[in-house]
Amino acid sequence: MESKRTQAERSAETRRALVTAARPLFAERGYGAVGTDEIARAAGMTRGALYHQFAGKEELFVAVYEEVEAELVARLATAIGTADPNDPVAMVHANLDAWLAA
Repeated sequence: MESKRTQAERSAETRRALVTAARPLFAERGYGAVGTDEIARAAGMTRGALYHQFAGKEELFVAVYEEVEAELVARLATAIGTADPNDPVAMVHANLDAWLAA
């Protein structure tokens, strides 16, 4: 017997699809050049689904930004973890290298 997804799971999947679709569009062309219709189409959703999940394009952009920021923080934490904790200069260098690479 196959398990049915809950409404919360379907909602999370829709949000994920919209953020995943919006991220490269914003990165390639910028916030102002990307419309909600285009984002919804790229996600395989309707504009209504986008507005059900997000109050508007700005809120979707914030979700994309938060995802990018979380990834960056994780990369920096990993970089710091590879440096000698007794060498603050090495830790700063590792952090800066990771920041610049990102």
